[in-house]
Amino acid sequence: MAGPRSHVRPAAAPALVATVVVALILSGGCGASSPAAGPAKHACGSSTAAATARTIDIYVAVLRYQMAQPESRGRQVRVLYVVEHAVASPRSTSTASFTAPVRQCLASVRFSGLPPIRLVTGVDDPRVPKAGQGPIPIVADGRVVQLESVPLEGDVLEVAASSSGGGGFDAFGGIYVVSNSGGSWRVVSTRQSWIA
Repeated sequence: MAGPRSHVRPAAAPALVATVVVALILSGGCGASSPAAGPAKHACGSSTAAATARTIDIYVAVLRYQMAQPESRGRQVRVLYVVEHAVASPRSTSTASFTAPVRQCLASVRFSGLPPIRLVTGVDDPRVPKAGQGPIPIVADGRVVQLESVPLEGDVLEVAASSSGGGGFDAFGGIYVVSNSGGSWRVVSTRQSWIA
């Protein structure tokens, strides 16, 4: 004996077909692929302007690269003291302060692979704790970093940066070639470097 059969009334069939078609369109088709993901949320917040996000991502790439260098690993770095304005370089004479959104993001977000960032006016800023005596005291708990302004365009660019632990013989820097690959910035090479 056959089981109960489901009956679709002829008048309801077009509505059922329309519902299935709409569901397939909204789901992106009948294949196994999922709908495209929305824009990724930036570490600084979903409303972060594109120029701010780009600047932050480039600076964070340079800071991570510097922290991976042997010169940064000589002693524990618990804080990165980032100078809150650009430093002049052969390519840019700008020493303008970072924009307010860039300062806000750098100071408030904890980026993976980096210690907390505190913005300072320079190595002589009283907020940078010093250890020891002498003409060039040691930064007690971290490093002071200076960054060049970020060029406004390009997916491959150069950014000068320096990092100092104080004491006179604990500084290094260079011109870092930074590349955007698939929306992710990273240092791909160093064009010039120095150690003091």
